Amino acid sequence: MKLDRIFEPTELVESAATAAKAVERAACPVAIKLLSRHITHKSDAGGVVLDVATSDHARAAFAAITAGAHRYARARKLPQEAYAATVTPMLAQPVTELLIGAYRDPQLGPVLTIGAGGIRVEVLRDVTHRVLPVDPGELEAMLAELKVSALLAGGRGRPPVPMRGIVAAAAFMTVLLVAACGLFGPSESHEDGEEEESGTQLTKSQTYDEVRNGCRLILRYDAATNAFTGTAQNVTNGTLSRVRVEVHLSNGIELGPTTPVNLAPDESADIFLRASTQSFETWSAHPEVG
Repeated sequence: MKLDRIFEPTELVESAATAAKAVERAACPVAIKLLSRHITHKSDAGGVVLDVATSDHARAAFAAITAGAHRYARARKLPQEAYAATVTPMLAQPVTELLIGAYRDPQLGPVLTIGAGGIRVEVLRDVTHRVLPVDPGELEAMLAELKVSALLAGGRGRPPVPMRGIVAAAAFMTVLLVAACGLFGPSESHEDGEEEESGTQLTKSQTYDEVRNGCRLILRYDAATNAFTGTAQNVTNGTLSRVRVEVHLSNGIELGPTTPVNLAPDESADIFLRASTQSFETWSAHPEVG
């Protein structure tokens, strides 16, 4: 089965002019959506415009999306970036939206996530996980575990959604995510078998966003409060015990650890670490579990 039989063709555009050209080539109403490294929920930033059918509408939509993204980032002290967008043909009204993603857990290896997507992601937190690789039968089992699977089964006069296409899309996405993110790469270890802490050095304007030991840590430095703020989220199906965070500064000072907390599946905890009064140029984050 070819990718173009599963996914609608999508164009990446980086200006109002290229957005207009993309709409002309599509020759049908399209959705233009913000592409950002730091803004997770595009609709919150005004980053989604639907039913764009003309080149003039496309230019205006791209300008509105990027302007809204800059305002949103400034208000939340996110790093500024050169925003782009995707242009995709509009689809028929969906029965429901699904999320497919993957991450590399240092202990378990590559892990696939499938769940309720769209605006339901944060509201329902309806997700399931599997260690990769998985076969089509396992993908079907994952879909059956979701609360939204009842919508896929049909009812009240609606026919069931063919699962074959969803399973095929999930399988393709798994291959693409693993290839793009290097999820099967080896992890670094000490001689005693303990996993080596992340030593990635970040500047004050950069954001840390990684999953380690089943905990996704998003952390950034806020110059206004001279503190590191963010969230730690459990992305596994089990409880994570004693989740805590340290920050190491380039001036040799270590911040934290934060007070250990236990996180249930999909539960998040706010992180706040006051920075040193001594100047520093770079920093590294060190989430710990157990």
